[in-house]
Amino acid sequence: MKLLYVSKAGFLGPPAPWPGSDHDEPDDALAADKIASGFYRSESGKEKKERQVATKAAKKAVNTKAADIAEAEAAEAGVEAEEVAEVAETLKIRADAARETARGE
Repeated sequence: MKLLYVSKAGFLGPPAPWPGSDHDEPDDALAADKIASGFYRSESGKEKKERQVATKAAKKAVNTKAADIAEAEAAEAGVEAEEVAEVAETLKIRADAARETARGE
């Protein structure tokens, strides 16, 4: 369960070892105790939906950025491959010319 920290006036924070921040609490009994203490409240349905939408948008942005990077790297690799092929063709022509010269043709 997602618990949201609620600061209480006049208190320094929740008892140790409870965190003074929002967090996920897997133990339902402990979550109930924390909510009863007044230092935490459970995440509302609206907040949960907003968090899920934000997480989905962040993942999409990361995937889009990764795709852009991969596309740019592939394009760069393609240009490099073309340049290597051109150099190889030039070297082949030079090697053929050198062989012909060596044969005395």
